[in-house]
Amino acid sequence: MKRQPHTLPLSTTPITPCNTLHTLYTVAYWLTQQSNEAEELVRAAYQHRQGDTTLHSLLDALRHHAHRVGATTNPLEAEALDIRFTVLLADVARLKHSEIAAIVQQPLAVVRYWLLIGRQQLASEQTLRASA
Repeated sequence: MKRQPHTLPLSTTPITPCNTLHTLYTVAYWLTQQSNEAEELVRAAYQHRQGDTTLHSLLDALRHHAHRVGATTNPLEAEALDIRFTVLLADVARLKHSEIAAIVQQPLAVVRYWLLIGRQQLASEQTLRASA
């Protein structure tokens, strides 16, 4: 069975406003690791995209606000945030690689590379936590 675009992970339920909010909050929480910061990112994404409440546009707004919150002049830190965001879009929001490429405004090859190194980084972080 082919997964329909804009469906919830492991579900055939179409995205509703409530499900969109849940997906945004989940991605924001995993990105920030703090509930109050996640709530603020979601609130800012909705305020920024008044009228356009599609999941993709809200995720794009969430990404831009995450960059503002973690504003840095170091391009490596900014890229690290995008890599983490890309992994979250693939593994939490269950978006296709082409959808992620449109949101992060990068070529598909870059998205696939970011997913590879991002997942490797997450695996090594989990290994370090388990050994601590």
